[in-house]
Amino acid sequence: MEDNADDRRLLRELLEMEGVQVVGEAPNGKVGVELAVELDPDVILMDVRMPELSGIEATRLIKRSAPLTQVVMLTSADQVTGVEAREAGVYAYLQKGGAPQLIRDVVVQAHRLKLRLQERRGA
Repeated sequence: MEDNADDRRLLRELLEMEGVQVVGEAPNGKVGVELAVELDPDVILMDVRMPELSGIEATRLIKRSAPLTQVVMLTSADQVTGVEAREAGVYAYLQKGGAPQLIRDVVVQAHRLKLRLQERRGA
């Protein structure tokens, strides 16, 4: 979820080049929550600053309805603290503009965690 269309396009292209399937995009936190409930993605990339609902609040709502979905928060300097992110249920948070490989690696790790959690629930 990213409010800037160009940034969303770049993130989609980056992830798809790295073999990650992107199932949806949201221009604001409210639409992001609706899509997350509808699509049940494994991992969500979430911008901290989103129109209509902040990334933190959107994450809280998503984790209530889809607790296994992992949220990786993208942030600029000093937008969110580790405590805020952890309390909201964020898997990890990364600085915007970081290495594409790092974003991919964190998304893959978050995906693996969701799979492990699903296995535990199904066992």
